[in-house]
Amino acid sequence: RTRAVGRWLFRSVSQIGIHYPNSMLSGASAFSSLKKGMRLPYVPLPDGSALQDRIQAMKFHLLVLGTKEQSQSTQSLFAGFSNELMKVVHIPESSIAEKMGLRGPAAILVRPDHHIAMATPLNQVAGIKSYLERIAVKQG
Repeated sequence: RTRAVGRWLFRSVSQIGIHYPNSMLSGASAFSSLKKGMRLPYVPLPDGSALQDRIQAMKFHLLVLGTKEQSQSTQSLFAGFSNELMKVVHIPESSIAEKMGLRGPAAILVRPDHHIAMATPLNQVAGIKSYLERIAVKQG
């Protein structure tokens, strides 16, 4: 019973159980393990840090789980967006994708509150761009 109370307290205080699936800032997710509106799961990285350590700024973060070339290509696709709005973050470790239940290269758009806005295979990242175009003004 003490263990159950401890889990309940942790989930309440840490707010990891809060989800916003019907928020206007929640897009879509192509992965059953990452649902729109859910809080980005805690994932430890090989260097001892956590995935959340790479997304500290109050902006959207596009996590690109793939090769460096795929990340650069994705970054160029989003070049027209203001740096104040979003940042592309390359996550090269394929083990991270596996820990998150993803197969193959993927893109995860994380909102400033660390909840998932969208998650797609990397070859469908144009949907994320359309989502950002709907909610923000492009620079230039």
